[in-house]
Amino acid sequence: YTTLFRSLITGVVFRLSKNPEVNLSYPQLAEAAKSIGDPAPADIRRLVSELRKRKLPDPAMYGNAGSFFKNPLVEREFAGMLTSNYKQMPWFENGDKVKIPAGWLIEQCGWKGYRKGNVGVWEKQALVIVNYGGASGTEILDLSEKIRENVHKKFNILLEREVKVV
Repeated sequence: YTTLFRSLITGVVFRLSKNPEVNLSYPQLAEAAKSIGDPAPADIRRLVSELRKRKLPDPAMYGNAGSFFKNPLVEREFAGMLTSNYKQMPWFENGDKVKIPAGWLIEQCGWKGYRKGNVGVWEKQALVIVNYGGASGTEILDLSEKIRENVHKKFNILLEREVKVV
């Protein structure tokens, strides 16, 4: 195949603040940071690493691609309708839209901890599809498609894969 380039980037300039701002909008991170008081960027990096180790499978033990689906962005009106039916639904402001955690949607459909043969959904984070050993790409793709269909049927939201399927 051919690719047409219209420009070539030859340099990049980054402007970084000397006064870092930590982002504690993620609820579990904010909770973990409470014990620190005024966390520095190094503290946030350490806390994020600790949270990830608790929630995500060790790739040396179980093959996975991390977050398999993107968190969907929906219109505010639609999110409001969903929260009237699902009072505990977490959501986050994202410009003029609302971001709903894909892991929460998947978990509400009963997939968290699901396993069939060598493929499954991680027991501590529903956003992660795991190869327990020997699963084919087709098995993983099939499971992801079943999850997408189930979430779409229940919430009228079609999840977008975060991983590239080739």
